[in-house]
Amino acid sequence: MAERWNFIHAQVLQLTFVIKHDFDQTLKNGIKLEYTLFPISKPLTKPLQCYKGQSFATVQTSVKTKVNEASVLEIIATQSARQTRSIVPTVDTTVQVTAFKTNTNLVIPGDNGSNKNNFGRKDDTKSCKDKGVHNIGEFCLDSENALDGYNFIWSLKFAQGLENIIKNGSILDLGAGLGNYGRYFLRKKEAIFPSKFREKEEEVFFSKVPHVINAPQIVSHYEGYDGTLNIAILTSGFIKHLVLATPQELRRKFDWVISVEAGEHIPLEFESVFIDNLIRHACKGIVMTYSIIKALSSDQNSSYIREQMDEKGWKICESVQKYLRNVADLWYLKNTVMVFVPKGVSRHTCLDNKKCPIKTQRLPKSGKNLPLTDLDYADEVGLFSDPEHALKKLDAIVEWSNLIGLNTNTNLVVPDDNGSNKNNQGRKDDTKSCKDKGVHNNGEFCLDSENALDGYNFIWSLKFAQGLENILKNSSILDLGAGLGNYGRYFLRKKEAIFPSKFREKEEEVFFSKVPHVVNTPQIVSHYEGYDGTLNIAILTSGFIKHLVLATPQDLRRKFDWVISVEAGEHIPLEFESVFIDNLIRHACKGIVMTYSIIKALSSDQNSSYIREQMDEKGWKICESVQKYLHNVADLWYLKSTVMVFVPKGVSRHTCQDNKSVFCV
Repeated sequence: MAERWNFIHAQVLQLTFVIKHDFDQTLKNGIKLEYTLFPISKPLTKPLQCYKGQSFATVQTSVKTKVNEASVLEIIATQSARQTRSIVPTVDTTVQVTAFKTNTNLVIPGDNGSNKNNFGRKDDTKSCKDKGVHNIGEFCLDSENALDGYNFIWSLKFAQGLENIIKNGSILDLGAGLGNYGRYFLRKKEAIFPSKFREKEEEVFFSKVPHVINAPQIVSHYEGYDGTLNIAILTSGFIKHLVLATPQELRRKFDWVISVEAGEHIPLEFESVFIDNLIRHACKGIVMTYSIIKALSSDQNSSYIREQMDEKGWKICESVQKYLRNVADLWYLKNTVMVFVPKGVSRHTCLDNKKCPIKTQRLPKSGKNLPLTDLDYADEVGLFSDPEHALKKLDAIVEWSNLIGLNTNTNLVVPDDNGSNKNNQGRKDDTKSCKDKGVHNNGEFCLDSENALDGYNFIWSLKFAQGLENILKNSSILDLGAGLGNYGRYFLRKKEAIFPSKFREKEEEVFFSKVPHVVNTPQIVSHYEGYDGTLNIAILTSGFIKHLVLATPQDLRRKFDWVISVEAGEHIPLEFESVFIDNLIRHACKGIVMTYSIIKALSSDQNSSYIREQMDEKGWKICESVQKYLHNVADLWYLKSTVMVFVPKGVSRHTCQDNKSVFCV
């Protein structure tokens, strides 16, 4: 990639990259390729793994470089374009640092000097010519005609109905549009649209609410986000920009999440990600609307959405849904409103007494303790549109992004000012050395490559592995927190050494000496993949285990029969606990095997009772029979107390197995 990019995306789609073996070109593909950064010449109709080893002819990339016979050798899934930096040769340092360290719509100069944003459109904070819905469900509104069409339509009666249900509750609005529902909830009397829209604002909002705008506020808290790229400019920062088709984590939950006329704009392939965003932030319930016809880029209907929510542990609340449909005075709301609550809540009342706290996240000291909302607004009004300005102001953002988990999925290395290589947390390149041993503030390990097998990193239980294998036979396995990969090596009967040569003697001791009688037996599990938070894990294991930040939302774009996580959860900080658990659930079909320390371990004070409650709320239950079996076979004392086995609710508690054939990998 000799040519310089005209644009780069900071927080965008879930991207799937197909990498050529020598890494000199990067090709990106998906089920529908028209919204890929590097599209290939024909669509893929089969699962990605079916294309491994095949070739594609004449590939045209965004940088106008043709690639012939590009071999598809490795498939990597990530949540943002940040990962491209690990495989793309040098591009402008300003672009790298700005795009990969912040969470904003970054604008950089192209070769012709024009400003383009992450989709090649002109800077949306200045003008937005491309009206309509983009290929990840985002809106792009022309600031000259932002209130044309149907953007301003809302229902006061529906808002009052919502308020009656959610009273005293906190609300997160995903797909908030121009913010009319939020303005009503908070009784905002001031104008928020640009001055040229004052007359229209009077018509669409103030004229509807004169009799209620002075009434006391009923809801306790409201926050609104929308996919409109320039929404913060249009609403004076009241509504903030968020890409709803990518995994998002606001680091706090709300009593209710609402999403009105947003879901139908989400492309089909990002449907599950969008729904997960709603669920991740909801305590008591979710109110959403979905078009009952083929709308825009999605053909989802309410039946399909109900099935999706049911699989994720949420059910329809018929009483509240019926009430909201009755009070709504827009005809389409009467057919499309859906209300979901966690399973276990009474179907008739759909309300509980549990309070959902709102936690205010703040920047670290270098950010002068500005509230997160202030930071978001600074982003949206173009604080980082100027790369030079961005570099001067980036320190607080970098620290904050690390703190809340905006880390990348790879060992990313960029040149700093003095020419030395540092990764995204300011540590020296962990693929070369890793001096900071221990657990970092997002739960990652950093192992010194000179002493990687010191301490307890190498410990594993063959008997526990055999017990797992007996349960998971013929199944696919995802191992999150795989460590040095000993369980995976056993499952796959890997006979070759994987550690650096200086560890050969230790490798013989900790692995090969334990398995001589079984390593030649047939493989029992069907598939295994392992990921770990150790920054240099791929180097230490010759690529067998890959790096993944388990404290940030991850989606590998495929499910596995079973997900295992051994001695990983206790290293996850408390504030990222729910994200970590969601990562396990998101990838599991039949079950989850995990361990949690029964004492205060490292940065987490979680215990098994707490984890059981968390899993129960998410639609998963303990499988007592399998859990007891694994406790018995384990020969490490702490595994006998900390192993937990979860299966989806609805599966027999005694056998914890089902007869459903699930294609996961």
